[in-house]
Amino acid sequence: MGVLLGILTVKRGDEFRGNRRNFYDITKIGRLLGHEVIVLAPESLSIHSQTIQAWKWNHGWKLVTSRLPDVVYNRIPDRKAEQTTAVKEAKKRLKRMGIPYYNPGFFNKRSLYELLSRRADTSIFVPRTLPVSDLRDLLPFLAEVKSVYLKPIHGKAGDGIFRIDHQGEMYHIVFQKKGYRLTHRLKQEASLLKFLHKKMGRNDYVAQEGIDLSRVQGRMFDLRLLLQKGREGHFEITGFGCRVAAPDGITTHVPNGGMILPAVESLAQVFPGQEEQVMNRVTEMAMRCAETIDEGEEELVGEMSMDIGVDRESRLWFFEANAKPMKFDEPHIRERSLKQIFYFCEHLLSKASRI
Repeated sequence: MGVLLGILTVKRGDEFRGNRRNFYDITKIGRLLGHEVIVLAPESLSIHSQTIQAWKWNHGWKLVTSRLPDVVYNRIPDRKAEQTTAVKEAKKRLKRMGIPYYNPGFFNKRSLYELLSRRADTSIFVPRTLPVSDLRDLLPFLAEVKSVYLKPIHGKAGDGIFRIDHQGEMYHIVFQKKGYRLTHRLKQEASLLKFLHKKMGRNDYVAQEGIDLSRVQGRMFDLRLLLQKGREGHFEITGFGCRVAAPDGITTHVPNGGMILPAVESLAQVFPGQEEQVMNRVTEMAMRCAETIDEGEEELVGEMSMDIGVDRESRLWFFEANAKPMKFDEPHIRERSLKQIFYFCEHLLSKASRI
């Protein structure tokens, strides 16, 4: 008997939110593997019923009455929805019903940096990072490291990031938002702090030392890896790609002007003859960081993407991990990633049957 996978999202009117194309692709691969998929909203879960109202693909998404899912895959689309009472209650109901669900919520950048920095074998990969509780703390940090990235701890796709370069008496600031970059040059410390206070608002940020990344085609790049748990229940690397910044970009995120290149070929241009060695080190580092993050989470994590930088000396740096990775555009990675979802479901069901 195949797995019935429930994709957890939230409602919008009588419909549901989320990437419908992604949900369809999951359904399509699932059926090829002998499994079925439903899409469910938190309000539909009840501990007193053995059925559920959910959407199922049948030449379009149709609302149906279904048996309860065997496994629930959390694809709540944003942090605001994740914090609603309905979602929190649904997670409690799943626990009481004994239905395994994975991906408890979005990662917090500050928490990840702190977690990785506490262990000797992962702290070496974390750039110098400062929690921003008082903007005035930035001034001695900038004086010391000269280039700083300000990152919102709940940000995504590179939005809301600042880069500040301290050049002599001047502060050169680039602010990135939804594909646009605004540049400012300020001389006085007071002007800098006033500008940042206005732009940052009440959002929580961390300050991180800027790393002099390697360049490909004259543009800085980093590596994005997709890690997923599979049939054995531990992380495996599903695939990796190279994300290259726009010519004037401060991050490599594609929505902010970046582009995608093959990873090994790009490394071969930068480190000729050493690309396989660098990639092996990247793989080892990613697995080490993923296992540390997994151990630090109270609930079940089944997948994550990870951004890893390579500087001009080929040293590796951890930049970010995303608990709800977007789909990878590379077809071979995409196909394998969809299959891994069901392999992990098979593992969870097998594990549950042994308890």
